[in-house]
Amino acid sequence: MMDAHIAQIAGRTTWQRLRRGAGRIAAGLLALGIATASAAAQDTPDPLDVLVERIAADHARLATHAERLASNMEGYCAGEVSHDQLLDAYNVAVDSYQAVQWAQIGPAVLFDRRYRVNFWPDDNNAISRQLGAAVASEDQSLLDPDILAQASVAVQGLPALERLLAGQPRAEPGAYTCDLAVAIAGNVVAIAGDLAADWQHPEHMPGMTTREAALDTILGAILNYLEVISDRKIARVIGTSPEEARPRRAEAWRTGRSLQNIALNLTAIDELLYFGEDGTPMAADAPLPALLTAAGTPELIEQSFDPLYEALSLLPPIYQQTMEEVATTADGHARLLALRAAISEVRRQLGNRVFPALGLTVGFNSMDGD
Repeated sequence: MMDAHIAQIAGRTTWQRLRRGAGRIAAGLLALGIATASAAAQDTPDPLDVLVERIAADHARLATHAERLASNMEGYCAGEVSHDQLLDAYNVAVDSYQAVQWAQIGPAVLFDRRYRVNFWPDDNNAISRQLGAAVASEDQSLLDPDILAQASVAVQGLPALERLLAGQPRAEPGAYTCDLAVAIAGNVVAIAGDLAADWQHPEHMPGMTTREAALDTILGAILNYLEVISDRKIARVIGTSPEEARPRRAEAWRTGRSLQNIALNLTAIDELLYFGEDGTPMAADAPLPALLTAAGTPELIEQSFDPLYEALSLLPPIYQQTMEEVATTADGHARLLALRAAISEVRRQLGNRVFPALGLTVGFNSMDGD
């Protein structure tokens, strides 16, 4: 049932890029060299190792797609790539970012990377103000990679690039705006590359220095980001009625992908936790079922099934529409309220039943900077 449902949702190629082929876990474990002796003896990957390998592979994918975006950005500014081709490369890169957006931990904490690559929400409109000032003065210093990397997070990452590609001021070949967009795309490449490299050795990262801490950090981050999706990506945008909806508070509203981002967030988390090595949902070797079995609570697998299924099942009618199209209508608003309720139920099941069974001390919210 779950597999058929995911196939239905995955009608667009951006979703298909999140699926994992057979053999990827084993190859990644050999590359990382972090399989435990007991797991090796049983010829069964340790669930934590599987989680880390998948996260590392997703960050490597982001780095690859960021490079493609930067190349297309340069080509566009040189008159060799169309705006549509550039937007396609941008969307592919953002798709990859949304698959790891929940991972505001470890490597993302270092050097403010999580804010530099995606400064959102921008409640004070800092991105538009600072981009506007840079363009007005044609600030040449921001074209220097070293200076840009130390500049305000508001002008460094994907949201700033979105404004230059789909908002104002618009990047135009031969103009300073294009030079700045090239510099920002290059900055995203550098950050994505650093993230991918550090996920190859996560044991050196904050909150990841022991296996117990790493598992607590990873699963706690997932729980926290479900709250971010519910509260920041949905509740603060839709208000209590269609009339109160503020769709321009939504992430990536300029490119019309706010709901697609939510769908990608949930799909990535679902596959990370509940999909087996061969892509089968709720397989025995899927990380969360394997962890519950090892903890002596296999009954929770059957009782909980996959709590994300209901939330994902609400997305096919709406995820290809813009937030404005959905949130400002009575039917769409009701669907978003139902989605938020479903995500809250996921958090309740994971936070109150599943994670405590694993001995995890969930509750820390890294998004608050505590």
